[in-house]
Amino acid sequence: MNMASALLVFLGTMASLDLALSSMHVTTPHLVYGTWESSVTLLCTYQPSSEYLEDFAIWYFKYHNSSSIMIRKNFGEGHGPLPDYAHRFTVSGHGKGNVSLTIDNLWSSDSGVYFCEMNWRSKTSGTQVSDSAEVVLCVKKAPIVKPVVTPSSKKFSLIAGENINFTCKTQGSPPITYTWYKVPPAGNRVVKGYGSSLRISMVGASDQAQYYCEVQNPKGTKQSDFIQLDVQAEVVKPVINPGENITLPKGEKLVLTCETKGLLPITYRWYKVSPTGDRTLKLNGSQLAFSSLQPSDEGRYFCEVENVVFQKHVKKSDIVMLNVTAESVSSVNWAVVIIVLLVVLTVISLAVCFMMYRKKKATTQIS
Repeated sequence: MNMASALLVFLGTMASLDLALSSMHVTTPHLVYGTWESSVTLLCTYQPSSEYLEDFAIWYFKYHNSSSIMIRKNFGEGHGPLPDYAHRFTVSGHGKGNVSLTIDNLWSSDSGVYFCEMNWRSKTSGTQVSDSAEVVLCVKKAPIVKPVVTPSSKKFSLIAGENINFTCKTQGSPPITYTWYKVPPAGNRVVKGYGSSLRISMVGASDQAQYYCEVQNPKGTKQSDFIQLDVQAEVVKPVINPGENITLPKGEKLVLTCETKGLLPITYRWYKVSPTGDRTLKLNGSQLAFSSLQPSDEGRYFCEVENVVFQKHVKKSDIVMLNVTAESVSSVNWAVVIIVLLVVLTVISLAVCFMMYRKKKATTQIS
C-alpha cells in the first residue's frame, strides 16, 4: 500500500470516528420530581456506537460547590466500590444506550443536581472519550393520609374503672403532629392529648363521649373517623374469691373477698343465709375475715354491691358454701406423733428404771 492509500485509509478512519463521536452524546431530562419515601429513575441515555466500547459510567451528586461520586458501573466487571448509601442507588441495564439511575426510598436530602457521565474506549486505538449531562431532582413532600385509630371499632363500651388505649396511624412526610380531641354529647371539642397514642385510665361517666385524632404535616391536615366511648356506671355482678365450696378445719383463718367493677364509690355487704332461707347481715366491706373458724361459722354466704349514685338495682354474687370440720388433719397427725413419742419415752424410762433396780438388787445380795 502506497502513502496515498494509507493516508486515505487514515482519513477514512478518522472520519468514521468523528461520525461516531458526533452521535455519542449523553441525554438527560432537565428536571425530575420524586415523592418522599418512593422511588424515582433519573434517565440517562445515549446512542451506542460500533466503533467504541462502553467502558464505565459514573453518577455524581453536586453538593454546594463540590461533586462526589455516588456510584460507578464498570461494564463487564459489575459495580465498582460503592458508598454506604449505595443500597438505595442502582444503575440500570448493561450499557447499550441506557445507564439510568434509580433511587429507592427517597429522602428530602436527595434533592439536588446529578451528573451522568459515560465513558467509552475506541476499539482500534484504545482512546478513551466521555460525555456527561446533568439532571435536577426535586423531592416533594408526601401529603398526609387520613389516619386510622386502633383498636378499629366505631363504638366501645367499658365498665367504669377500666382502662383503654388508642393508637393513631397515618402516612406522610415528616414532621407529623398528632392531636386527640374529645367531643362531649353537648359541647364543643376539647383537646384530650398529643402524640400518636391516647390512654384513658379509670374511665368514668365524664369520659363518655366521641373521640378522634387529627394529624398534620407541611402538606395538610386530616382527621380520623369518630369513635364513640360508652361508660357503664353500674357495678357488675360481684364474684367471691375464693369461691364455690370451701372446706377448712376448725381454728383455721379465712378471708373472703367480694370483687366487682364499676364507678366509685361502691358499697359492699356480706350476708349469711340460714337453713330456713333467712339472711343475716354479717359485715359492711369488701372482705369478710375469719381469724379462727368455728363450727358456728359454717353456712352459706354471699355479697351485695351497689353504687348509690348511679345504681339502678343491687347486684348479688353467687352463694358460697363454707364447711368447718371438727379438727385439722394435720393436728390429728401431730397428736398421734406426740402420743407415740410419749409412749416410747415412757417405755424407755420404765426399762431404765427396771434395769437399775435389778442391778441394785444383785449388788445387795452379793454383799
